[in-house]
This record gives sequence, C-alpha cells and structure tokens, in this order.
Amino acid sequence: MRRSVLAASPTPHQVYEALRAGQLTQADQMIKEALKEHPTSGEAHYVAAEVYAREGNFGEARQELATAQTIAPGLPFAKPGSVAELQRELSPGRPAAGGFVEHRNSQAVTPPCRGE
Repeated sequence: MRRSVLAASPTPHQVYEALRAGQLTQADQMIKEALKEHPTSGEAHYVAAEVYAREGNFGEARQELATAQTIAPGLPFAKPGSVAELQRELSPGRPAAGGFVEHRNSQAVTPPCRGE
C-alpha cells in the first residue's frame, strides 16, 4: 500500500498495526517518515524505540528511547508498564522478549505478547 504525497504522516497506531501484522519493513519505513516530519515528537521517538527493539536493533532503540525521554520527560503519552517493559528489554545483557505493547494511554487493544 503506497501512501499519497498529501497523506499525513503515519500515526503511532498505524505503526503498531504494521508490527502486529509482522510487517517490520513497513513499520520501519512508517516510523522513519514520522520522525522526519515530527523530529521533536517524544511520542514518535518512543514508537521508534519500540520498532527498533522489535527489529533487534537495540542500540538504536536505546538511543530513541533516550531521545523520547529528553523531549517528553516521564513519557506522559505512554503506559508506565509499557515503558518499564521496554526499558527491561533494552537493558544490557538481557535477551530480547521479541514482543511489543502499544504504548498509548488509551483503550487500544494490547497484543498478548508482553503479558501486561
């Protein structure tokens, strides 16, 4: 599915949907587009951290999480449990869990892979 030039940047939900569908390449492209259009969005950097962690790119994920925390201290848009799980996943020496949790403080459905 190709995005229109006039289309808005992908939403966090759309990126998570791509991850749920196993479309890592699409999720990666979507988050890069969102970061390009919204470089000062803590939420975009947080979602990027989730995408990169899922891809196994832990160094980049740590960097994006740190950027998100700098831009938006306390990550007010994220569920505290999701943040804690991502931080555990990105801890040095810890094997990856391989899952993700949609971070938003909303009624969105959370995939069962993280055990929240």
